[in-house]
Amino acid sequence: MSIPLPAQANLEHLKNQAKQLLKAHREQQSDAVRRVADQPVALPLSLQGAQRVVAREYGFASWPRLVAVVRQFTRRLRFAPRAKRVLEQGAAYARGRGDSFVDCPHLLGGMLLDPVDKGAPYLAELGADVGALRQILDGYQQQRLALSPQARQANLFTDGVKRVMQRAQDEAKRLHSPWVDYGHVLLGLLREEKGAGLTLKDIGLSLEEVRRQAESEPPYRVDWSGGAL
Repeated sequence: MSIPLPAQANLEHLKNQAKQLLKAHREQQSDAVRRVADQPVALPLSLQGAQRVVAREYGFASWPRLVAVVRQFTRRLRFAPRAKRVLEQGAAYARGRGDSFVDCPHLLGGMLLDPVDKGAPYLAELGADVGALRQILDGYQQQRLALSPQARQANLFTDGVKRVMQRAQDEAKRLHSPWVDYGHVLLGLLREEKGAGLTLKDIGLSLEEVRRQAESEPPYRVDWSGGAL
């Protein structure tokens, strides 16, 4: 069973892990001996073999593949069009109810109204009670948010939304995805300790189930001649 690659993984740290494994194996430390024995590498262990062990422990077939992914992750991840639409639909939902700011509940409302990616069926497939979510959002519309005047500037995304998008990037990295996609944004919302996160848990969603769904979905791919596939 592989271990998740840390969201903030960097190449130097991984190289050091391989060097430490090589040193420990040469010293016949029991844990290092067991780790190497679990992987198909030639003995006596070389640095390249230790790097392959580290890569396979993180779920990659080879060290070059791990290096390529980590280098990609050190750059800012791009958002797939359907992830961008979560923000666009959230902003449209906010405007429709007269709000000049966009907060996490607006993103949920935008998901429900999204005619392209059909957020409501997506949530229902994950086991969410979509009817209950609609009722919660209706109640939210009545209460409105007690934000400062500065937070009600036109088209302003709240700190909560910015935090969700950063966590969506973290989730994409955790699942070895080069793009932030729809499910990653949903995971970012679920990781909120209150507000939208609690709402999603209350209607039947869990981090574990949504992660499994996001990991099993076909990856968003780009045709570099000009379009998405």
